[in-house]
Amino acid sequence: MLKKNLSSLSVRRFVEESQILVGSRFQKAYQLDHGSFVMRFNVYRADIEPHAGREGSLAEALLSYKPEDKTGFGVGGEGRYTKADLFFHIGGYLFFTPHVMREMPKTPSPYAMMLRKRLRNRVLKEISQVGMDRVVVLTFSGGEEDDIKLYLELFGDGNLIMVRGGIIEAPYTSRSWASRTVKRGEEFSPPPSGMDPLELTLDGMKELVEEWKDDVVRFLIRKVNLPPIYAEEICFRSYLDKGKKVQELTEGEIESLFLYVQEVLNEVRDGKSTHIHYDRERPVLMEPALMGSFFDERDRGEIERRFKGGDDLSYSSFASFSLAVESSMFEADPPPSPGEVRREKGKSRIERMYGAQVESLEKREEEAGRYHRLAEALYTDYQRIEMILTNFDKNTFEEPGEDIKEFLLDRNGKGGRIRVDVKTEKGMEEALLDIGQDINGNAELLYALSKRSRKKAAGIKKALEITRGKVRKVEKEEEKEARKPPKLRRFWFETFRWAHSSEGVLMIGGRDAKMNERIVKKYLRDADFYSHADIQGSPSVVLRVEKGDEVTDISREEATHFSVLFSKAFNAKVGSERGYWVLPDQVSRSAQSGEFLPKGSFMIRGKKNFVDKLPLMGGLGITYIQGVPKAMFGPESAVIKNCAGPYYRIRPGRTKKTEAARAIAYDLGAELDQVVSVLPAGDMEYEKVKREE
Repeated sequence: MLKKNLSSLSVRRFVEESQILVGSRFQKAYQLDHGSFVMRFNVYRADIEPHAGREGSLAEALLSYKPEDKTGFGVGGEGRYTKADLFFHIGGYLFFTPHVMREMPKTPSPYAMMLRKRLRNRVLKEISQVGMDRVVVLTFSGGEEDDIKLYLELFGDGNLIMVRGGIIEAPYTSRSWASRTVKRGEEFSPPPSGMDPLELTLDGMKELVEEWKDDVVRFLIRKVNLPPIYAEEICFRSYLDKGKKVQELTEGEIESLFLYVQEVLNEVRDGKSTHIHYDRERPVLMEPALMGSFFDERDRGEIERRFKGGDDLSYSSFASFSLAVESSMFEADPPPSPGEVRREKGKSRIERMYGAQVESLEKREEEAGRYHRLAEALYTDYQRIEMILTNFDKNTFEEPGEDIKEFLLDRNGKGGRIRVDVKTEKGMEEALLDIGQDINGNAELLYALSKRSRKKAAGIKKALEITRGKVRKVEKEEEKEARKPPKLRRFWFETFRWAHSSEGVLMIGGRDAKMNERIVKKYLRDADFYSHADIQGSPSVVLRVEKGDEVTDISREEATHFSVLFSKAFNAKVGSERGYWVLPDQVSRSAQSGEFLPKGSFMIRGKKNFVDKLPLMGGLGITYIQGVPKAMFGPESAVIKNCAGPYYRIRPGRTKKTEAARAIAYDLGAELDQVVSVLPAGDMEYEKVKREE
C-alpha cells in the first residue's frame, strides 16, 4: 500500500517544479478537515506559458483548465489569468493542481480566515525547501512590513506555521521539543537537519565513512541523509550487501558507492518524470527516480521494456510531479477516521465468520441427507449390493467395471473400500462400502456418518445464532454511531470559563472559588491582566497576553464584561453592572491586618480601572479553534468577531437554562453538553441573530 507522505527528494522535485508559480497572487484559503488545507492562487498566464512545451506538464494543465470542464465551482479562468490550487495535508503530502476536486466549505475556519486576512493579494515571492528536510517554505511579499513565510511541515505529525520577521505569528498546532518550541510569539527555529546529499563530494563521503561504525544502508540514511528507499536502491545498484559494515568497504567500493549515489541523485535532479510503481495495479511507491530494486532489475532499458504497463509489477510515468501526487495520493472523498477503520475491520471479520458458518452448515446438512439416502438405498437395492460385497475378492480384483467403480486398499493392506453406484431418490449416487462389513454393517456406518453430520450441523447452528447476535450488535452500534455527533478535541482552557476577545486574546475565568484561586496562582503572568465584577460572587478572569498580541482597552473591557456575565448579577436579573481590571502585581492573597480573605478571594492594591454600565447581555456562537468547532459565550462584540454565521443573544429571563441550551444546541448543531457548560447559571432569554453573508 502506498504511504501517503513524501520523501525529502520528492519534496525537492516539488519545489523545483513549482518555481513556475513564483509571482502568483494569493487569493483564498480553505480548511477541508482537521489536517487538510487548500490555498488558491491567481496566476498570470504569460508567466507560465514559456514552461508549457511538454505534454502533461503542470504548466500545460494550468493553462488548459476551464471551469466548465469540471464541476462549475467557479474557479479557473480565461484571458490573462488562470488559477492554481495548492493542496497541503499536514504531515503528509502536497501538490499544485488547476482545481482540487473537493467541495470547499462555505464558512472558513478561523485559521483559514486568518490566512485570507494576512495573505490576500500578496505575491508569492519564493518557494523553497529547508535544507534537505521535508519542509516547504512559501514566502509572501510583506509590502512595507517584513515578508510573511508559511512553513509547511511534512514530517511526523506535521504543522503549518506562519512566521514574520523570524517570530511565529500563527502556528496551526503549538508544541515544544527539547530542540525547538513552536508557539505564538516565540522565535522560529526549523527542526534539526542533516547534510544535503546533493552537495556531497567523494572526499566528504570518505570522511563520513571514517566516523561511522554501522552497516552501509544505515550509513546512507543517517550520515548521507538519504531517504530509506533511496539507500536501498543505491545498495541494489552497486551490488553491495546493505548489511555490510562500512569500515569493511575497500577504497574501490567506497568510490563505487559514491558514483551510484551521484547516479541516483542526478536522476532526481535532472529527470523530467515522476514514476508511480504498481503491484498488481495497486500503487505502492511514487518517486522521481525509477526504482530498479522494486523490479529486481538493474538495466533501465530492460525495466522500460518489461514493466511499463506490465501485469504484476509495473510503472507509469508522469511529466508533472504534482499531478502524479494528486493521481496516487489524493482522495476526492475525505478519508475515514481511525475509529471508522477499526469498526469496518471488525464488521468485515464478523461478516466473513458468518458467511463461513452458513457455508459450513449447508455442507453438513447436505452430508447428513446424502449419507441417510445412501443407507436407505442399500436396502432398496439389497440383492445387488449384497452380491457385490459377497463376491468381491481383493486378490482377484483387476480393474473397475460396471458394478465396482474403484477399489481403495487400506494402509495396513488388510481391508479396503469399494466405490459403487447406488440409486437414491435423487438419482444415481456413489457410496463407499467397507469390504469387511456386510450390507447391514455398511448401512449402520452410513447412518452413523449421517448422525455425526447432523450433530455438527446442530453445533454450527448454535454458533451461527451467536454470530447473528454479533451482526445485530454491530448494526445497532452503526446506527448509534450514525446518530452520535463526532467527538471533538478538548482544549486545556475548557476546564474554565473561557472566550476570546475581539482582538483574539484568550480570557479564562473560574467556575468556583477553588478554580479562582488556581487561575490566579497558576495562570496569571506578568504580561496578563486581571478582571473582576464589582460584586461578590463573580469569577476571577485572566486575560492571557501572548508575545505579539496587541492588547487595547477593547480586550480589557471585554474581559471585565466577561466576569460580569458570570457573576451573581445575571441570576439577579439586573440590567447592568460594573467591573474593573488591574495589573497582576496589584492582585494579592494577603489581607489587610485584622481582616480575613475567604478561599478564592483576593486583595486588590492600588487603583482599579473601572468599566461602568456593562450590560447583562452576551452572545453565544460557534467558533473554530485549530479547526475544531466550539460553542463560545461572552461579550456580544467578541462573539461577532470570533464566531461565523448566526449567533444567539443571551440575557436574564424566565426560560430554564437547560431548555435554552437544548434549543440553541439543536439550531447551531453544537454539542448540548458544550453549550450547557459555557452558559451562565440562571434562567435566561435567547434571541437568534442572523448576519448577512
